[in-house]
Amino acid sequence: PKAGGVWVSFDPGSFDGERDEASLAAFTDALRRVGAGEASGAVVLPPAARREALVLVPLSSLVVPTATTVGALTRVRGYVKTTAGALYVVGVVEPGAEPIDLDVLVVALRAVWRDGTVPFVSLDPPPGDPLGDPVVRLGGVPEDAKDSAFLRILLAADYRMKEILLGSRAVQDPHVRSLASLLKERNPPVREVANRFWLAPLSAIGADVLETRRGDATAVWFQSRSQVLTEQMLEGPTGIGGTGESDPLAREAAERMTAAWARLWPEVPVFRRAGTAFDCAKLCTLLRLRGERAPVLAELAGREIAHGRAGPKDEPAPPFRAVGPLEVEGTPHLVFGGARAKARVRQAGIVRTDRLAGLLDLSLIHISEPTRPY
Repeated sequence: PKAGGVWVSFDPGSFDGERDEASLAAFTDALRRVGAGEASGAVVLPPAARREALVLVPLSSLVVPTATTVGALTRVRGYVKTTAGALYVVGVVEPGAEPIDLDVLVVALRAVWRDGTVPFVSLDPPPGDPLGDPVVRLGGVPEDAKDSAFLRILLAADYRMKEILLGSRAVQDPHVRSLASLLKERNPPVREVANRFWLAPLSAIGADVLETRRGDATAVWFQSRSQVLTEQMLEGPTGIGGTGESDPLAREAAERMTAAWARLWPEVPVFRRAGTAFDCAKLCTLLRLRGERAPVLAELAGREIAHGRAGPKDEPAPPFRAVGPLEVEGTPHLVFGGARAKARVRQAGIVRTDRLAGLLDLSLIHISEPTRPY
């Protein structure tokens, strides 16, 4: 709708199927009436109801040598600390999804919780050779964790993202558009263009963490989603660098992929695994923010990890082959980027509530038994 000279638009696909056409039409009409002065106040589209069967995994069960996954969890949703100081990871078990590799949590604990660093990867063309195979750059983790499952997953997800954006890998979701198709359809570049794309945990505008306290006991639940970000690059005296701004078509391609991210999991399974890495990063960010220093955290962070272990067959692995640059009407378009596991948690985004009291009541449940839905 148009309101006071400002065009207000939104993409129904970004609601990920949580809203039907009738509710979106009512939302649009409410915006129009406020903009036309026929009504006043805020226009709110509340989130759809959400129920999850949460499962608790005691951290003490993960320090044993035979543990290889975070229990049966396929996603992480938070943690529980009992009055006695015992810690549990809270998560969900989704049918057909593989459990989270324990090394992913261990690396997140080492880097994010213990050291306060941000794990990152990048796959960029070699300097001066845009047609060359991408150079792998790793950081934000201890040296002995650079060939861990955590960074392996982020590298593979970044590579798949670039394949889709450059149009060399097609996906079935009609909402997703490659940068290649957008450039050819709307605005072919007249000079060499470069953009950076990277994966990151989605930074929520509003509250995305719930917390319930009872004496010394705490239960925390959070939302964890992934996003694709972008920045336009320009060549300067010292090489190609970021401008702090984004190209409109690159931004549209990134936003479309973000909105469809979860729907792409069946076609691109490594996107789901990247989400579990971001889950663990957010968990460890909260543990550090809340000053949790239970001995089991340090013990788990010091656990030996597997080195050089190959991922599933659907997961691309080094050496990575070049997927760019993209050429549109003879003009090259370079793509840089990577993934950064920086999970931002704002104090204002943490809401105190009693809605998680059931987690405290059930905090001694066995890991194979799900709690009731919340």
